[in-house]
Amino acid sequence: MLNKKIIQHILALFFPHILAKKFYYELNNPKIRKITTTESKIFSKASEKIRKFNHLDINTYHWPGEKGKILIIHGWEGRATNFESIIKELVKEGFDVSIFDAPSHGTSAKSNTTMKDFGEFVQHLLKTTNFDYVITHSFGAVPCSFTLSESHINLKKIVFIAPPDHFTDWINDVSRLIGINQKIIDITLEKFKKDYNMNPYEMSVSKFIKKVKNISGLIIHGEKDKITPLERAINVNKNWQGSNLEIIPDIGHFKILDSKKTISEILKYLKN
Repeated sequence: MLNKKIIQHILALFFPHILAKKFYYELNNPKIRKITTTESKIFSKASEKIRKFNHLDINTYHWPGEKGKILIIHGWEGRATNFESIIKELVKEGFDVSIFDAPSHGTSAKSNTTMKDFGEFVQHLLKTTNFDYVITHSFGAVPCSFTLSESHINLKKIVFIAPPDHFTDWINDVSRLIGINQKIIDITLEKFKKDYNMNPYEMSVSKFIKKVKNISGLIIHGEKDKITPLERAINVNKNWQGSNLEIIPDIGHFKILDSKKTISEILKYLKN
């Protein structure tokens, strides 16, 4: 029986536009991951609310506190509960914490959604609520950095955990993992350009964050991150004036969120 990569290779040779359409659809429609019992504990203590945004119903969670307001943004195909360990410690320290399940992610209503919907909701939150701090994981750094580059947002500090950089690199990283060739990538990027009215070749966290001059940042990245390679964070750090990079040894893209070292670095940074 032919495996998936062989089938994709055949499709790429004879039906590239069909495969590109499928790849584009998969990139824009997040896979739903099951919640674990461990992840759900702290969320039973949160104030949960469904927010209406455009045509979407988005689940939001809030833990009140006195030390400063934090917005947490999960990554593509992530969910709020990925931050269980981090949220638990932030709440214990007295911070006011808000997080959400992005459109069609986690417990939010499932609908036709895109990365653009995700990004526009982040922009809406940052522009309408006075947060002191933002913490992101993976793709969450993209809408955050874009919004900060385009609008004057009064934040004190930002934490990027395992951030990507160039949008095209992210597409290439995903393609490498699932065996998509360059011809399919090129067709897909052209469709992004048309549908999003933005040039994907010019989209990058390092480019966006370079425009941010008055907000310091902490970048935390796993040494063994196979989904978003370490060099992405290194380049973001080089282009972000006032940022520091902490590399966590022997850890990858998702386990970094439960790392005691990650949590201690975040708390130390926010409290100083």
